[in-house]
Amino acid sequence: MSALINLYEFARSGQRAEGELELIRMLRLESPKREGVLRWQAVGFVSRQKKPQLDLEIAGIVDLVCQRCLEPVKLKLALQRRFLVARSEQEADEVPMDDDHIEVVVGSESFDIEALVEDEVLLSLPLVPMHQDCHHPELRLDENKALSESIEGKAAESKPSPFAVLEKLKSK
Repeated sequence: MSALINLYEFARSGQRAEGELELIRMLRLESPKREGVLRWQAVGFVSRQKKPQLDLEIAGIVDLVCQRCLEPVKLKLALQRRFLVARSEQEADEVPMDDDHIEVVVGSESFDIEALVEDEVLLSLPLVPMHQDCHHPELRLDENKALSESIEGKAAESKPSPFAVLEKLKSK
């Protein structure tokens, strides 16, 4: 079930819509648990330049896997996006990308707002999810330090010290 709206009319008449998107329905989300919901709210309006726009807010929690310790990590989302609604791909391509605070979306008379919510959530996820204060890196660093010390120790045992060689030459 999707939330289809006429995006042009939605913006022109200043409509509001809100809903919930179950994470289980987000098939592109790579998550150990896709439980829970994301809450979204959309507000349409026309800018001073008479351009249709859409404000979108998304909130919720997504479970990911920490790439340091491979344990679950909860990512709290609180997204706010503003979109300029274009009538075609060509019109969207012509919009200057000067403003980092506004994105462009191609509207339609049967626009799937939940698909836009899913896209924005996926784009906001970190490439490498991690806990803010992951306790496992110290363990791994200590393991790496012990391993490198072990390797250095074995190398020292198998190869005579350059100073020992010099000592032998000095005594001759």
